[in-house]
Amino acid sequence: MRNPCIWCCLVLLTLVVCDSCLHEERKHLMDICDAFLWPAGNPPDWSSRDCCRWERVTCSSITGRVTALDLDAAYPSWYGLLNCSMFLPFRELQNLSLGNAGIAGCMPGAGFEVWSNLRQLEILDLSENELNDSSIMPLVGLASLRSPFLGGNAIKNDFTVQRLSKMKLDILDLSWNGIFGNISRGMASHLKFL
Repeated sequence: MRNPCIWCCLVLLTLVVCDSCLHEERKHLMDICDAFLWPAGNPPDWSSRDCCRWERVTCSSITGRVTALDLDAAYPSWYGLLNCSMFLPFRELQNLSLGNAGIAGCMPGAGFEVWSNLRQLEILDLSENELNDSSIMPLVGLASLRSPFLGGNAIKNDFTVQRLSKMKLDILDLSWNGIFGNISRGMASHLKFL
């Protein structure tokens, strides 16, 4: 650009825009806050204008989009059924923590399979819930997933473990599940942690 003032204005505008969360994502975070029951009845303080500064929320410093969301110990208010489509607006979500949330399954038409549209989701914590083999099988379709934490659920079938271990995972935590059957070492040789 020939005019340095215009160039400086564009740089400043970029910095201002990327220093706070997107309005669309802020609205969806508020919907999530309303859709969960929080520990001791205290939802996180999500009152400030910039959702990137909210507790339990992490944003990209470059794009201002939500990259991590920590909803540990927050219970879905639909009797243990999770509406996975609520998370679809967060296109840059990389880390989602829903551990110890009393999740027993997903709402019809809004199961884990819809998260295949979250192409950057790598870390997913669903530990200490009430998920069984059939409810977690759609996770196999999440190509970007690298570290699913599924310990402390109701996973029993070694076939489920076989399907999950064929994914391109770094970590697969299935501790405290009571799995019946054998898990061969070769089946999960590419994993850093099983």
